[in-house]
Amino acid sequence: MMSLNADRRRDSTVVQVNLPADLENLLQQPWCTAAIKKKVMRISELLNKLPPESSVVITSANAVLTELFTHHGSGTFFKNTEPIKKYKSLADVDLKRLNELIRRSFGRVLKDDYWERLQGRLNTLYLSEEYNAAAIVTNEQVDGMPYLDKFSVSTQIQGQGTSEMLWEHVRRDFKSLFWRSRGSNKINPWYFKRSEGSWSDGQWTVFWYGVSQPKLSYELVDFAAKLPSSFTEDDDIGSKASIAE
Repeated sequence: MMSLNADRRRDSTVVQVNLPADLENLLQQPWCTAAIKKKVMRISELLNKLPPESSVVITSANAVLTELFTHHGSGTFFKNTEPIKKYKSLADVDLKRLNELIRRSFGRVLKDDYWERLQGRLNTLYLSEEYNAAAIVTNEQVDGMPYLDKFSVSTQIQGQGTSEMLWEHVRRDFKSLFWRSRGSNKINPWYFKRSEGSWSDGQWTVFWYGVSQPKLSYELVDFAAKLPSSFTEDDDIGSKASIAE
């Protein structure tokens, strides 16, 4: 067995490869030799024939025990994941399926006018091929800062790398972003690791990255805290009831 190194000089191992999304970029890397390309293509073909939950790990022979008996591992993890597509208009997607994904993920029902109100504000919708993951980024009137209105991953595929792949798509396209999450949200630690700043009042936590001016961060917090509710069950909570997890 052998390891795939993203930077040979520092021997920095590629931790995870999501197929087919990462395949083209991986094969174009200057360190990706003909031998590595052959192994990668064989892995891709193998995973396409195996059940969806299957995975492959490539590591060095002297690191097999570390890979098998530790949480962090030592090699490169290959996993088939759903391709993520980008949309600029809701007319191009199946709103019924998208609505159901959000309902399952959040355990709440969106207001009837949510999609209508979103249409004029939509910047980009990221959606997995089988409607198991979605991220909705909107244009808001806060110094042109994009807002992550929804980040939703079906419980059926959590732990399969889709959340990370979805986030990487968003992060690559937006150099600055802000969003909010309920204080009780169990994935807030995941958000903290991916943000550069945050504010919390116990009920809500507002996150952001790419914001260098303190004044702007105050404006973002004030805006996010006053957003109207997205969900019907939140009507009795007041003006701070919408979430963008």
